[in-house]
Amino acid sequence: MAAAPQLKNMASRVAALVRSARPTVARLADSVPRDVVDDIFGCALKKQTGVSLKYMLDFGANPIERQLILSAQFLHNELPVRAALGWQLGRARRHTLLHS
Repeated sequence: MAAAPQLKNMASRVAALVRSARPTVARLADSVPRDVVDDIFGCALKKQTGVSLKYMLDFGANPIERQLILSAQFLHNELPVRAALGWQLGRARRHTLLHS
């Protein structure tokens, strides 16, 4: 049982070392043109459009040309929104990990 306090002490020293060795985090605005950053944040403010599992199953079972065009239009509008939201979520997770 004497090893338990040593392990606890080592774990706290490792945690302190990790917190003190925060890596330099590059900001997106430092590596990407300003208008692109503005587009990302603009897309992230938009609400995602929901798609039901039933709709996806019905669509995939027997697509016709009109459905393919509508799907392409949906993706054209929706992918930037979801990518921006995913980027924001990843950014929030990195911030939480670095500052915890």
